[in-house]
Amino acid sequence: MHLSTEQQHEVVSIFDRIDTDGGGSLGQDEVKAFFSPGPGQPGRLPRALQLLDGDEDGVITWAEWVSFFEELHRRERLDGTLKLLAEITDSK
Repeated sequence: MHLSTEQQHEVVSIFDRIDTDGGGSLGQDEVKAFFSPGPGQPGRLPRALQLLDGDEDGVITWAEWVSFFEELHRRERLDGTLKLLAEITDSK
């Protein structure tokens, strides 16, 4: 992973919060629960699944998760995305 130590910690922390069954991958139910709208929040699920599930098998593996964040880092969009995901995580 080509991320700073702090960014790596955030990426792992968010993955672990979504991976409620501890299976090491994110199933559709886990992703739906995380990205489901809360009060006053728009739904985020369809776009999130498209972005994260690289092989479109309905499961987000650790490799797909890391690949997504490495690409964001390469495009210099990582910090904003981590902030958004942290805000969603904190609201759960």
